[in-house]
Amino acid sequence: MIRGEGSRFTLTRCVDNDGWLEARKHGIGGSDVAAVMGISPWKSPLEVWLEKTGRADAPDLSDKESVAMGTELESVVLDMYRRRHPDHAAQRVNAILTSTVRPWAQASLDGIVRDPELGWGVLEIKTGSKESEWADGVPLHYLTQVTHYLSVTGYAFADVAALIGDFGLHYHEYRVMRDEEDLKAVVERVDEFWADYVEKDKMPPYVTALPSEGKALYELYKHSDGEMEPSDAEMTEWLAAHVLEASEQEQEVKKRKTEWTNQLKRLVNEHKGIITPDHIITWVRSEKRDSGIRIKSKRRD
Repeated sequence: MIRGEGSRFTLTRCVDNDGWLEARKHGIGGSDVAAVMGISPWKSPLEVWLEKTGRADAPDLSDKESVAMGTELESVVLDMYRRRHPDHAAQRVNAILTSTVRPWAQASLDGIVRDPELGWGVLEIKTGSKESEWADGVPLHYLTQVTHYLSVTGYAFADVAALIGDFGLHYHEYRVMRDEEDLKAVVERVDEFWADYVEKDKMPPYVTALPSEGKALYELYKHSDGEMEPSDAEMTEWLAAHVLEASEQEQEVKKRKTEWTNQLKRLVNEHKGIITPDHIITWVRSEKRDSGIRIKSKRRD
C-alpha cells in the first residue's frame, strides 16, 4: 500500500498493455490533461473526446521504437535519481490511480518518492526531449501533467527527472511544488471537460492547429454523403477567405525558405557547418541522403 491509497485514490493494476488501454478509457489521465487544456503539442481536445466516448481507440504506441526506447531508459533515469537521492526511497508504481472524490481523474505515475522534510511526492520521468523545450524549466504541457497527478495523490511536490539534449542526452532534475492556483485551473478544466463533453456526449468546441485534429475529423465524417448545404454565416465566409489567403502566403513562405536554405548550403559547402555569434548551422548529409540544414540557437533568452 502506498500513501493515500484507499482514502484519496484507489489502485488498478493492469497485467498487460491492453488492460492499461482499456482502463484509461474511463477517465482523464496525465497525458490527456494538456490536450484537454488545448496546449498539447501532439493531441487535441477532440481526439481525447473521441477516445473517451468510444468513437476512437487510443493509439497503442508500445511498438513504436521511440516509445519503446523511452520505456527502456526509464529504469536508467530511475537509477540515476536513486544514486543522487539515496534517502528518498524512490519506488515504481505499476498501477493506475483513480481519485475517490473525482473518479474520472486518473494518474499513471512513473514512481513516488519520499523527501525527508516534505514527505511523499510524485516522480515523473521524461526522456529524449530537445533542450530548447526545457530552456525555461519544465514545459507547460508537462507541468499540467504533474499538477494533475498532485491533484489525485494530494502530495506536496513532484520531482521531474529527465534525459534531454539535442546532440546527446544529459540528466536534469526539476522540483515542482504544489501550487493551489495551478491545481485549481487544471482541476476545473478536467472536470468541465468530463462533465460537459464526455458525460453529455457533446463535441468540445475547442479548436487547435494540430494536423492530427484534421485527421480525427476526417475519420469522424469520412462516410458523410450529404448534399451541399447553403450557409450565410459570417464566420464560415471569414474562415474560407482566410484559408485561401493563408494558402497563398504559405506558398510564398515555402519558396523563400527553400531559397534561403540553398544559400546556407552554398555557404556551408564542404564543411560540416558554420558557427556564428548566435547560431550553430550544420548541413546533415551522406552519400545517400540529404537531411537538410539544421540551425541551433546559441542564445537562451
